[in-house]
Amino acid sequence: MINFDKRAKVATVIREIKQYQSSQYCLQAVSVIEEYFINKFKNVRPIDTLYDQSLKIEPRETGDDTVIRLLSESGLY
Repeated sequence: MINFDKRAKVATVIREIKQYQSSQYCLQAVSVIEEYFINKFKNVRPIDTLYDQSLKIEPRETGDDTVIRLLSESGLY
């Protein structure tokens, strides 16, 4: 079965995306905003350090751990 209504909606979204991609955008740099972001992110720790810290706080689950957690949350385990 083909859901023609769903396909029409997808086609509409794709048409809109193509329309925006074909437009030329005349954007100009705003030095005040650039400087703000450069200064804000100057002292940010490296992404690897942040990722390692994230894993220490909340370790990744294995596939089995995920299934057990979901079963437990649903009350089936």
